[in-house]
Amino acid sequence: MGTNCDKLLSTAGTAQAYASYDEVREVQVAAIAERLAEQGERIKLVKLRAADAGIAEVASLADVVPLLLPHTAYKSYPESFLTEKKWDRLTKWLGTVSAYPTDNVDLSAVEDIDGWVAACGKAGHHVSCSSGTTGKSAMLVASQADLDFAARDGVAAVQWGSDIRVGDMRTTAGAAGAVAYTPRNTAMGMAMMGAFVDPAAPRFNSGLPPVTIGSMTKMITLRKAIADGTAKPGEIAEFEAESAGR
Repeated sequence: MGTNCDKLLSTAGTAQAYASYDEVREVQVAAIAERLAEQGERIKLVKLRAADAGIAEVASLADVVPLLLPHTAYKSYPESFLTEKKWDRLTKWLGTVSAYPTDNVDLSAVEDIDGWVAACGKAGHHVSCSSGTTGKSAMLVASQADLDFAARDGVAAVQWGSDIRVGDMRTTAGAAGAVAYTPRNTAMGMAMMGAFVDPAAPRFNSGLPPVTIGSMTKMITLRKAIADGTAKPGEIAEFEAESAGR
């Protein structure tokens, strides 16, 4: 991955991971330079932004800013990919914002967006989607290594910033009802539960299924159809009934 990247990652889970900015700034810049050299050609949108900004290498943090992808990059796919179920094209698009090739996804049994997300997950591309408040859901992809790192780092961060310790066998407080499911949240939640919570302790559960990416996409599509005046009365009634039930 690179000498400087490895040096930074080796501090995960230790006090050194929370060193002052001045202590790690040079290593961070060097690590970013390594990653650009490794992945700059691989991630198409990063390659495009580097070319537009005339940046061939990173020598300072100022060089990094033009390379950052805006949130719109993760929702730059055409809506027709979803509405017309063009899963092959959606998968190809995902590869433009991913550090790994997405051509290993088996789409043979995919029928809806939830099935597509599941197929991507089986191939090692774990997709998390936003709620789509702007009219289109952003799709962020993570590898299994990303999820494993986030889970470990989350547990370490809690211990660094509080008196909570692994093995405390605590009881959770607050409602744990239906929430939007994302692979990253699930990975971190399971790690936190396993590290800090007594599995025998009572935990509130509403009994409602989690909000899936498919249901969020359906809501976004319906919202747009209502705005366009093309939504059918039956579709609106179905949505209102589901909302009332939740």
